[in-house]
Amino acid sequence: MKIVYCLEGLHYSGGLERIIVSKANYLVSQGIEVCIITSEDNDKPSFFKLDSRVKHYDLGINFYAHCNDSLYKQLYYNFNCKIKYKHSLLNLLNEISPDIVISTFNRELCVLTHYNGTKILEYHFSRYAFEEYHRLKSFKFYDVWRHRKFLKAISRYDRFVVLTHEDAENWKEFEHVAVIPNINSFECEESALLNQPVVMAAGRLTEQKGFDKLIEAWSIVCKKVDGWFLHIYGEGALRNELQKLIDKEGLSKRCFLDGVCNNMKEKYLGSSIFVLSSVYEGFGLVLTEAMTCGVPVVSFACPCGPRDIIADEESGFLVSQGNVEELADKLIYLIQNPEKRKEMGTKAKLSAVNFSKEKVMKMWIELFEDLCNNRK
Repeated sequence: MKIVYCLEGLHYSGGLERIIVSKANYLVSQGIEVCIITSEDNDKPSFFKLDSRVKHYDLGINFYAHCNDSLYKQLYYNFNCKIKYKHSLLNLLNEISPDIVISTFNRELCVLTHYNGTKILEYHFSRYAFEEYHRLKSFKFYDVWRHRKFLKAISRYDRFVVLTHEDAENWKEFEHVAVIPNINSFECEESALLNQPVVMAAGRLTEQKGFDKLIEAWSIVCKKVDGWFLHIYGEGALRNELQKLIDKEGLSKRCFLDGVCNNMKEKYLGSSIFVLSSVYEGFGLVLTEAMTCGVPVVSFACPCGPRDIIADEESGFLVSQGNVEELADKLIYLIQNPEKRKEMGTKAKLSAVNFSKEKVMKMWIELFEDLCNNRK
């Protein structure tokens, strides 16, 4: 069996790239031939370690080469890049002749509708994020057209794979939707001791992650509990704004923006509670990472992910979306009840097995085999 993944670049350090590399490495270990086609790497190495058996082809398109030029030059260059990309990708696919080609909902989304082979579209966000993205665009008429174009493209794939059952309900107009969750980023045989006065959060410092709400909740916690600290890992455009909010709430000694961390497993193992305050998610990979380390989780019940991942009041707590007071109450409860923390941490670790590489990749291989058999 030969599988091709299409994405923008392997040199990026994002969650999508990490997951695709992890899946590709697993598949070649099972004797499946895997190729990854990118457009923007230009001889840059993969950020995540890629098995030498995975074949990597870069088309060298470089869509961003003129991003600082005039609007006219950008439009002209982008138009030519799109033509070159379409021809280069389709020609390479015909040369490779894969059993299945997989889109990650990037530039290849519409291009692959012109490819006659078996196609899978895997979406690493959610319908909520999809609609939110189009709602916020400035060019309304163009965006309505593009929105319809994307929906038409989705219908022309053999399978449309989303990450959660909750999100699958939001794509009911399509009959070819399948649900396969994200794989855990790492395995962890250890479990957090849950005896450190540390609550942890992680994510980009953007509006989507809702860290302003978390800081407000933490302000309530700090008025009722002494000696506990909140550490937020990640970087982003709202760093200065969030730091000002921390200072305004008088939390500079109890709440810290710790930036990007290269060893998240160590941070999970050193914490006692993980909290997610997002407005929306595609999945919520940080939740499964924390649970793998035996850390109980408290999360807003945002669309989409937390409801699929957390068994409420067992492996963690689901909190009404945006309810700062309820979020604070659940954090205080776990802080003040160490035995409940340990009980939930144990159940969280057991629950995280559902997102293990072996279990999730078995679902992918079964999907590949089903599509290949139906093609014959």
